[in-house]
Amino acid sequence: MLAERSQLMKKIASDNDFTDHQVTTTTESVRGDNYMGKITTVTEEDGNKKMGLILRSAHVGKIRKQMSIHKVHLREIFLYEEDFAKFKEFQEEYRISKPFQKYAKLYATRHKIIRLVDWFRRVGKMTSVELSAEQSQLIEKIASDNDFIDHQVKAITGSVKGDNYLGKITSVTVEDGNRKLELILKSAHVGEMRNQMPIHKAYMREIFVYEQVFAKFKEFQEEYRISEPFQSYPKLYATSDVEPKECLVMENLRESGYKLWNRKQLMNPEHISAVLKEYAKLHAVSFAMAEKKPEEFRKLAEVMKNHIWENDRELTATYIRSVMNQVLEFFEDDPDTTEVLEAFEKRLPDMYFDPSNDSESFVFDHGDCWCNNLMFGYENQDNSSVPSSVRIIDWQLSKLASPAMDLSYFFLVHSPKEVLYDYEKYLKLYHETLSKNLREFSCDPETLFPYSVLLEHWKKRACLGVYTAFSIVKIMLCDSEDAPDLDEVVEGGKDLMEIFNFSPKDDGVYRTRIRDLVEFSIKTGLL
Repeated sequence: MLAERSQLMKKIASDNDFTDHQVTTTTESVRGDNYMGKITTVTEEDGNKKMGLILRSAHVGKIRKQMSIHKVHLREIFLYEEDFAKFKEFQEEYRISKPFQKYAKLYATRHKIIRLVDWFRRVGKMTSVELSAEQSQLIEKIASDNDFIDHQVKAITGSVKGDNYLGKITSVTVEDGNRKLELILKSAHVGEMRNQMPIHKAYMREIFVYEQVFAKFKEFQEEYRISEPFQSYPKLYATSDVEPKECLVMENLRESGYKLWNRKQLMNPEHISAVLKEYAKLHAVSFAMAEKKPEEFRKLAEVMKNHIWENDRELTATYIRSVMNQVLEFFEDDPDTTEVLEAFEKRLPDMYFDPSNDSESFVFDHGDCWCNNLMFGYENQDNSSVPSSVRIIDWQLSKLASPAMDLSYFFLVHSPKEVLYDYEKYLKLYHETLSKNLREFSCDPETLFPYSVLLEHWKKRACLGVYTAFSIVKIMLCDSEDAPDLDEVVEGGKDLMEIFNFSPKDDGVYRTRIRDLVEFSIKTGLL
């Protein structure tokens, strides 16, 4: 037995009070039994005491270069030492009568710490995070405000590559005996990336939305006793607008049972309907406030009227060219469609920053409507086909705009082909919810925003949702480990736009999604 393994066996023997003992080993597996390692039976014997162990060890030599040996063993170590340990605690807490515990007792492992953390960071497992001094102060204040005294703070990574491009997500737990406060810390990127992206603007916009817009919305809806108000956002605990250490601390919705949709899958009608109803409630507050409290609405709108990329038109135009070039490759054998797409590409930059938008910018849009910014709650956790509630997160791109911007972005990105062609049914569903809430504000929906005007907005503005789908679907379909890493690219001296010049592994699915969307958009007059 190798020296390292002998030391491991001696430690196990010592931990189990074996003193004057002998160790015998025999080979347990034969060819065909185990392709990732070797199985050895180990017997520790001390007089009348005996302990039988199984030693699973990794293959060495050339085979490691051809198979994921290290990853496989680290995955099993993590499963035993982290997952099963948590499972045991959780089942004991609820006193499960027949708990899951049908796995072998683990005595020891090796090669665990540094490489385990490194590998699980790459594949998306959550690892410990050290908070900055400023972040720690913010968390301590929240703990104090919530009467936590003798408490511990634990922080782990809360997102993986491809989840969030304007910041880092950290899950923070404040624990004091039997009490827990589960938080999400969203913090800004630092370094070179700030020179290529409007990071500070994005955080200032989101802080403004939470602290000003939502606060006014809450008061306004309570004043009119709205039966189903818009309140589909996480609770905010604290913020910092100090550059370059901007951050927000919010409730961790996962702890309340909320889940993200699988971004590789198109949504079913139930989820699509639930989200559109929430956007209707959101937009209804803007319409009603503009009617009933025009001065308050004007003050909020003054801050929200500009897109955070407003001063980066050249960068936006470069990104548009990059996205459209890849889409055009899918239609090289179709000159008619190519002509339509090339004409669309020429119009796009002006459409993004068209001053005439101002006269149509009626509501505060969410602005970033892909599934990673939508979380769903379910009355029956075993049935995730029908959501009972929705929470909308990430308001950094929120702005004053046509309601059709949110609707087209969300609907065109997430709808299956058969749902796309039923778009009027879903626009009517949105408008029915909007109208109901407007009436509770004592507003006339037929005056403020009739269905006919919604259709006009859709026909004029939904093409921007088509373009957004071209851009975002590619990211949605890639695996987390293959997603663009902004830090690596920007800190490596590359231009930010280079990061999106990639294709998902399943390029066929991406092509099909884009072809279906282009076909729908041409047939319905959006392009």
